[in-house]
Amino acid sequence: MPNNNANDSETTQQLPPGPKGHPLIGSLPEMHKERVQFLLDLREEYGDVVWFKVAKNNICLVADPDDIVHVLGHNSANYHKSNQYKQLAKTLGPSVLITEDDQWKHQRRMMDPHFRRDILNGYAEMMVKTTTAMVDRWLAEVKPGETIDLMKEMSRLTLSIVCNALFGVDISTESAEAGQAFSLVLEFGSKRLQPASPEHLADMLNLPTEKRRQWLAAQETLNKIIDGLIADRRKNGAKDDLLSGLVFAKDEQGGPAMSDEELRSQVLTLFLAGHETTATALTWTFTLLSQHPESERKLHEELVAAIGDRLPTVDDLPQMSYGQQVIDESLRVYPPIPMIARMALGDDTLGGYHIPAGTMVVLSPEVTHRHPDYWDNPEGFDPERFEPEAVKARPHFAYFPFGGGPRKCIGDNFAALELRLVVSTVVQRVRLELAAGHKVQAGALLTQRPEGVVNMTVHPR
Repeated sequence: MPNNNANDSETTQQLPPGPKGHPLIGSLPEMHKERVQFLLDLREEYGDVVWFKVAKNNICLVADPDDIVHVLGHNSANYHKSNQYKQLAKTLGPSVLITEDDQWKHQRRMMDPHFRRDILNGYAEMMVKTTTAMVDRWLAEVKPGETIDLMKEMSRLTLSIVCNALFGVDISTESAEAGQAFSLVLEFGSKRLQPASPEHLADMLNLPTEKRRQWLAAQETLNKIIDGLIADRRKNGAKDDLLSGLVFAKDEQGGPAMSDEELRSQVLTLFLAGHETTATALTWTFTLLSQHPESERKLHEELVAAIGDRLPTVDDLPQMSYGQQVIDESLRVYPPIPMIARMALGDDTLGGYHIPAGTMVVLSPEVTHRHPDYWDNPEGFDPERFEPEAVKARPHFAYFPFGGGPRKCIGDNFAALELRLVVSTVVQRVRLELAAGHKVQAGALLTQRPEGVVNMTVHPR
């Protein structure tokens, strides 16, 4: 598909096409009500570069892979995180997710060595052990005909895994105070990022609501717990966990160690972001497998052929290629983060259209993942579309569930390992089936968390 970026010889001052919107508020109601569907409709009606307004904000949706790699990669210096990310600073502080320029580069240099695949593989046994304990509990406690709330179970599981990786123990279960604080921060924190929600308005206007008061108190509790763990590592030395790696990390360019505030911010980011998005991805993967029993059967047969009845290990994963295809296809259909926003610092050209400085450029994995130019039957679930030859035939950024470029999610390797091992461990031992008549749909929050309860029955192998 033709694409003219800022460094092309031909440029234009013409803005992209798009809807007129409502007076004063633009497309705010549509973005608030059904954000992803609105973006899908925009691409279908107007093309791969679409201009619209939300209140006073100029927004440009970009769906073409060449333009996406330009924003996230080739010209990433011109695109900073949007103001929506800045709101996270109230929860996360100076996190690697939010900081820019030299501070961000310093933090990434300090953190990247601890997120290499060979380092993260050391957590594989813990991931399998934690998942096995969950399945054992299901088999012992869930009676025939009873259901589990899958999203709740996956949230509980991923919380335990990320706590064990970060701290060496699951502090969310060791302390009732910590567990309650985690839950409150997650619940209020995710809702306050949704424009026009009561939590968002209460926070923006500093309203003394009971929910906001509880959130602030929980945030303070969480900060104290993490600060105590940081102080323990500094006083008593490193342990075998990610927190120790970050506390004693060194900057290869001679920069200072991370401050306690920065360390706390990174821990909160890894905890909050990794827990929610991975739980969402797992919930959708098991839901899709339940809806497509032939894919579930093929996955189970691959597991039996590769490992029999022993527990999976990280060394088994290369021999189980269909399992990777299932995960990839699940992340295509329901990417946990359906929208990535960047603010243009200077003028640019995307798809042959002029993009003025100050424009919020929106990249939607879900929109591009369902683009008919790159995906046959994009609404369907088909793991075979991730066969190696099919992958080679597509543009690289036709698929970007973890973002891309210099600011690609730092935890993508951790999440990828966790997804493979959890799915393998569960499918090996049980078959999950959506309760009769139960329908699942994506919610309207910043993540693709399913709306309401996801009821599943558990069937032993």
